Amino acid sequence: MKKNKKAIVLIYVLFLVTLTVIFSTIVLNNNSFLFNITHYFDYDSKLYSNIDSDSKILVDINREVNNNWNWFTDNVSCPQAWTISMSWSTVAWFAWTTLINDGEVYCSWSYLTYSLKLTFNTWTTDIVQAEWWPYITSLTTWVWDFVFWDADTTLIDFSASAYLSGDWYDDDFDSDNYMATSTWNTSTWTYYLDSYQDDDVSWRKTIFWYVALDFWYKKVFWNNSRTVAIIDENTNNNDNLNIKIWDVDSWVLHFDIDKPYFIKLVMFNKNKYIATNELVSLWTLDWSGLAWIWYLQNNAWVLSLSGWITWNEYVFDFLNNDYALFIKNNWTGALLYQVTWETTTGTWIYITPIDDSDSEIVRYIWNEILLDTDSRFVAKQTELIYKK
Repeated sequence: MKKNKKAIVLIYVLFLVTLTVIFSTIVLNNNSFLFNITHYFDYDSKLYSNIDSDSKILVDINREVNNNWNWFTDNVSCPQAWTISMSWSTVAWFAWTTLINDGEVYCSWSYLTYSLKLTFNTWTTDIVQAEWWPYITSLTTWVWDFVFWDADTTLIDFSASAYLSGDWYDDDFDSDNYMATSTWNTSTWTYYLDSYQDDDVSWRKTIFWYVALDFWYKKVFWNNSRTVAIIDENTNNNDNLNIKIWDVDSWVLHFDIDKPYFIKLVMFNKNKYIATNELVSLWTLDWSGLAWIWYLQNNAWVLSLSGWITWNEYVFDFLNNDYALFIKNNWTGALLYQVTWETTTGTWIYITPIDDSDSEIVRYIWNEILLDTDSRFVAKQTELIYKK
């Protein structure tokens, strides 16, 4: 009887131990589950916060570059060649152009191997100066012939009516129409001369902002099928001066950065993300450097920098791949950066996922990626709509 009692007690103790182990496992699993849930909400909150702040900043930039002048000004044009003479010899063979340099609008020709430049005033309503290098003479309203101070007292003469008329070019070179061109209607794009572009499209081709002093990487660029699609849908990107992100499979990276840094470049499995929204890295490259303006070089998968095109640049294939670029600040204070992609001949690429071609609204696809403590990619992507 005593033996039976001991056996019953042993079984009871084992039963309690088993219950304790099971209960402890449940508690641990629950704690692990709660830990993961907590981290999920933390990550999701940070992802949304980053998207919200970045999108508002870029919306403000978009509005600023497209509202920094108030009207389309079309008061003047360059005098036609047949209306100009130098020393009373008509210079009908002069090719004319309109240029802009640091806010200065002018027309330029050449005569006897010297350059001739007629400069407009700040309001682009009249020509105020003639420069026949190295001689300069001031022009006054309604006086159309002047003598340069050279030994031959070379004369310039042109017609008063030659340029006081419109030519479809915005005289302040800033049409504020969300396009690279001077103006546009349903059938015609009017381009500035000399392939000049105003600032309306600058931020659609350029990524610029700052990275605070932190212990981890900030995503500054991520392309995928949704960002590519909205860039394609933006009819304001249909100019012949820049190219959309997938039109060419060989792009080079140009970087302007003002402090020491760490950079992480990741190529993702494009098809996997389309099918499951899962970010699967195909490879990751890391490098660090000092403040520089440079092109990213590739020497047998060893990255380096060059301040000029060497034809050994790392080539990005946006047609077939998704990429993400991360920066980590490695110095005191905020790190400022500017990123563009271009061809080796200097053609720029539209990389910002925005459609601002609607007259009332602006659509954005904004996204964010965080690297968790296990170096896994946690991502969020959403479409935002703002009123113009």
